[in-house]
Parts: sequence; structure tokens; C-alpha cells
Amino acid sequence: MQFLVNQPCTLLVSNNPGSNYVVLVGGVPTQTTMATGAVASGVVSLTIVPSSTGVMYVVDTSDAAIFGPFNIVSKLTTDAIQTITDSVLGSWYWDKIQNTLTLYTQTGSVLATYSVQDSQTVSSRELTS
Repeated sequence: MQFLVNQPCTLLVSNNPGSNYVVLVGGVPTQTTMATGAVASGVVSLTIVPSSTGVMYVVDTSDAAIFGPFNIVSKLTTDAIQTITDSVLGSWYWDKIQNTLTLYTQTGSVLATYSVQDSQTVSSRELTS
């Protein structure tokens, strides 16, 4: 399961009297914002705001229960796939006077702008924004 860094993620975990949760990212205890709320008998919602990327586990130190792994990422895989899809299926505009090539997403927003060099024998582009 993937979660974004610095964004709240909510997990349902077992809860025993005296439960104490520790968050590990990359095997290291990590300072994080955490809140719990009762859901049902023996179950709590645990909302965590992970502060770094990596593989996260939540450990209940009262009974050594381990929850995870959870991948904490800076960009979701679905966002990366959307960028690739927009690159393939979006449109582009080549301004030969200004020597710029602008790629657009499927919804019409600017995805990237390139500086273009074009001659009789070769063409190239360099990302500018």
C-alpha cells in the first residue's frame, strides 16, 4: 500500500489495553504525528503523518504486533502513470519562430516546455520548464 509523505494516512489496527505504537521507516523509529480514535471493540483508527519516504511499519510495543509494510513515497505511482499517459496522449505545439515546443496534458494544461534547435540535418530539444 502506498501513502504520500507529509500527508495523513489512516490505518485500522487492533488495540489492546496499554497499546503503544511506534512508527518505523527504514527500520528506524521515526518522529511522526499520530492520533488514534476508537472504531469498534478492539479496533482503533490510527492516523499517521509520515515525515520521510521509505518502507513504514507500525509496531504495537505492548504485544509486538507489526502492521505493514507501507510504502511512503513523494509521488504516487498513479501520478507518475498519469504523467506518462499525458506525455503520450496529450498534444503539443511547436513554435518555430520562438524555437519552443510545449507539451500539453489531455486536459489542456502545460506539462513541459522545451527549447528546440532545428536545422536541415538535425533537431534537438532541451527541457526549460
